[in-house]
Amino acid sequence: MKDFSIECAKSYTDDDQGQDLIEALKEKIKSITYENKTFSVVLLVDDQSHKNKAFNFDDYASWLKNKYNNSFIMKESQLLNTCDEVFAKLTNESLKNKIFKNEKYSGSFFIAVWCLLRLGYITNKEFPKKLHAKMLFNILPLHFKSGEDESIGIIKNTPYAGAVERIKYQFIKK
Repeated sequence: MKDFSIECAKSYTDDDQGQDLIEALKEKIKSITYENKTFSVVLLVDDQSHKNKAFNFDDYASWLKNKYNNSFIMKESQLLNTCDEVFAKLTNESLKNKIFKNEKYSGSFFIAVWCLLRLGYITNKEFPKKLHAKMLFNILPLHFKSGEDESIGIIKNTPYAGAVERIKYQFIKK
């Protein structure tokens, strides 16, 4: 188990903001390394609602792996079965109706499941257990904050509500 799982959403931003995110990532890694803590760098790619044909998953995964050998990149489509499992554990019908519309899960629900997976509360055959972490640190553009807040609300309505105490954020304002 790692001490930290760090997510840095560079692939969704323009170059200027992407550089700010990378600088924040470097600073976080520097402080973690100084404290002799272990970490992984991860990214969840939205291939469900944003079918960006220009985004090359394999190229980005290769870049990330070359930059950080303890990295991992995953597509939302690889989380669908895990989402089904977590969704079945929800008891709040109003929330379930908000999460699942038009035969699709909301982006905030994918984020919630992704956080629970990284913390080791749930498993997925695609995600290596060795990358489970004690704490999450997410470095994201400020415009992601509302979706992240929604995901925290979802987690609070799961059997894993205590997980929210282990999730930290740094939002980058352009």
